Amino acid sequence: MEKILGEKVINDIAMVFGAGFFAGGTIASIGYLGRYGKIKSTLNRNFPSSGSLNLSPVIVLGRYMHLICPGFTLTYRF
Repeated sequence: MEKILGEKVINDIAMVFGAGFFAGGTIASIGYLGRYGKIKSTLNRNFPSSGSLNLSPVIVLGRYMHLICPGFTLTYRF
């Protein structure tokens, strides 16, 4: 292919493709940085910070005897 088109043409084509990939990567990274804050705030809201202690009431259902028992869960995130 290089013999047909010449070395300069091949280099120019490679530079155009490289610039295109660079521009696409730059646009994608800017889009990612815009969403990064939203993703981080959602994770912080749904999963409290490390060292948090969560105590919440639950209803425990027995599978075999079909019993319903009150209970609670204790969650420590580290």
